[in-house]
Amino acid sequence: MIKISTIAMLAVVSGVAFAGPKEAAKEKRLQERRDTQMVDAAKKRIAYSLTDPDSAKFREVFVAPNQVAVCGDVNAKNSFGGYTGFRKFIYSSSKQGIDGDGSYFVEARWKDRCINGVIHSDDKP
Repeated sequence: MIKISTIAMLAVVSGVAFAGPKEAAKEKRLQERRDTQMVDAAKKRIAYSLTDPDSAKFREVFVAPNQVAVCGDVNAKNSFGGYTGFRKFIYSSSKQGIDGDGSYFVEARWKDRCINGVIHSDDKP
């Protein structure tokens, strides 16, 4: 009995809150919803930047570990009507780029933001 009350008192004093399974499930659903919204916004914006936005096909799209970027592959038709092949893209609320388009995208940024999850001063949530 003494052990249980000591543990309970330590938890209260230290401010440790034990989240139950319902709270954890709720937080997981909220995070999934935020991720879905970020992915949808990224697809829309990346498609808009292409020559033929309606032809955009996406694969392997994910929210980066730093939660400020969406990364993936996109394929779309060029001005001749042919698909260009899948290319990597990065999208954040302030910048986006596709591999080979001469914009924000470069391989180092892909690795830093999409794989390692590094947050830089120019990243905005």
